[in-house]
Amino acid sequence: MLAALCKYSAVYSAIKKVCRVGVIRILFFLGLLGVFPNAIAQQPGTVAYSFINLPYAAKLGGLGGVTTSLLNADNTLFLSNPALATDSMSNKPSVNITLLPNTTNLSTAAYSRNFKKLGLFSIGVQYVAYGTLAGYSDTGTATSSFKPHESALTLSYARQANNFRLGASIKQVGANIADYKNIATLFDMGGVFIHPSQRFTLALAIKNVGFQWKRLSQNAEVNLPFDVQLGTTIKPEHMPFRFSVTLYKLYKWDLTQPNEQSTNAVADNLMRHVVLGAELLLSNHINLLFGYNHLRRKELKLNGVSSFSGFSTGLAVKTRLFDFEYAFGGYHVAGNANMFSLRVDMNKLIKK
Repeated sequence: MLAALCKYSAVYSAIKKVCRVGVIRILFFLGLLGVFPNAIAQQPGTVAYSFINLPYAAKLGGLGGVTTSLLNADNTLFLSNPALATDSMSNKPSVNITLLPNTTNLSTAAYSRNFKKLGLFSIGVQYVAYGTLAGYSDTGTATSSFKPHESALTLSYARQANNFRLGASIKQVGANIADYKNIATLFDMGGVFIHPSQRFTLALAIKNVGFQWKRLSQNAEVNLPFDVQLGTTIKPEHMPFRFSVTLYKLYKWDLTQPNEQSTNAVADNLMRHVVLGAELLLSNHINLLFGYNHLRRKELKLNGVSSFSGFSTGLAVKTRLFDFEYAFGGYHVAGNANMFSLRVDMNKLIKK
């Protein structure tokens, strides 16, 4: 694989093409202003807008909840890496719902469109509702109930540059909890190397760089959900499998909890950065999905209790007009996640 990467000297010309993309120029300009350092400096405190890291679609959820290198699989994956938006997903809107424990629901809708002279644009909406909560004053007096929710609107652009696919996104995110509001603008950028002859991709994504316009409380110190992810996907030539390996939270080595003990601390901490995904390609119409997220398992599994925490599985069915996917994600003995996705091929449904 490394030999294949070194073989192609188109990196320089690809970078030159990237610099001509206005959206990505803006991202680098923001970095010069100090937005990047502010996002990376993860000081102790509360991470805001972490809902955007939840598995927003069944394909993603079935593969462990994190991926940055899976091309031509789902038109919502530009939310993980803007470079994953491809022309094959143009004009194929999708709706997705993730049912989480305790009446928490995450809904996502996505649409991509290829404009011949401008390139490929994608738009996505994420909305998470936390149910109805009882309100209380500072003294413990009952007040009116409220329905907290968070949302994100993402606009993304992607283009091809030789053997590379490059993309950038801007997203407006917000939280509404009773009479308090959070508002922020975040940026993603990513790239995917596509092997010209093998079914192999290598991807890098820098996510959720930005700044807050408004905080729930001026006294509350919160961090943005910044992340750096590196991933690869490969389909062996004579095997009915497609494998994905993603490294995430690369900005920080130690992901253990305070006072947590481990028999093999180095190996365990390394695995907390790794998400494994596999697809069993039964036919052109049916795939089975499998995933493992070690960090999720370590954080949510109860000692001495057998559970499915960290594991996920799913089913993908493809027809001429519709794609349907379902995934089950193991979280905690108190509740797990069920994810549903439906995608419609408008190119075939509405013929010109």
